[in-house]
Amino acid sequence: MGLFIIFLIILYVVLATLFIRVVRKKTSNKLYKQLAVAFVILLPSWDVLLGFIVYYPACLFVPKNAIYETAETEGIYYEGDASKFLLILSDGRRFINSAESDYRQGFKYAEALITETGDTYTRHHVSPVIYRCESIPLRPDEFYKTPVDCKPVTSARSDYLVRTNIIAIGRAAIGTVHVYNRNTNKLMAEYRLAQRASSMSILGLPFFNWLRLADGSPEIVSCPEKSRFNYFQYDVLKPKR
Repeated sequence: MGLFIIFLIILYVVLATLFIRVVRKKTSNKLYKQLAVAFVILLPSWDVLLGFIVYYPACLFVPKNAIYETAETEGIYYEGDASKFLLILSDGRRFINSAESDYRQGFKYAEALITETGDTYTRHHVSPVIYRCESIPLRPDEFYKTPVDCKPVTSARSDYLVRTNIIAIGRAAIGTVHVYNRNTNKLMAEYRLAQRASSMSILGLPFFNWLRLADGSPEIVSCPEKSRFNYFQYDVLKPKR
């Protein structure tokens, strides 16, 4: 994959050079020539540049960590971008994003409003449906598996809602977490952060990251430096003993 991307970079440089030469031959307008150069620079890198432009100013005013009230509960109900996907495992079990971590924290169940489902490689949209994840018995030879499975239910049982939202802007993103008491609709806590993903191309060059050509996961930097986005709810809601 690395050699293939290097080949694509070389090919793009050649084609971009030819494009600029054609524009220069076709017109004497200085503005058009400058726009041609800007186009070939921004086409493979606009998302990275936009990420820088958004991320650093956002660090000045976006971060927030405020807890107004805490509570104990047997389970948590989730809505939003961080929990909308239902993963279907090869053995038929189903997971929502927070099911395993909630289980390990000591909660009896986790619930989520699902709008996407699929396996490790694919996903597709579905009509909104609530899934509840609870512990299940495993055979002795399945000790390595997390004993959790998720099933559709007609309504959420938990009194507490964790709603997440992610706004992606180029390679930057603004993430928010709000925790509510579902009985009173009272806001119990809120968390915000700004994030930026590193360039994923050879030699660190921003080359069509938005097409996801490179392998692996990007390095994520955030404000605040240590993100609590996936775990903030545990600072607010504790498992009932």
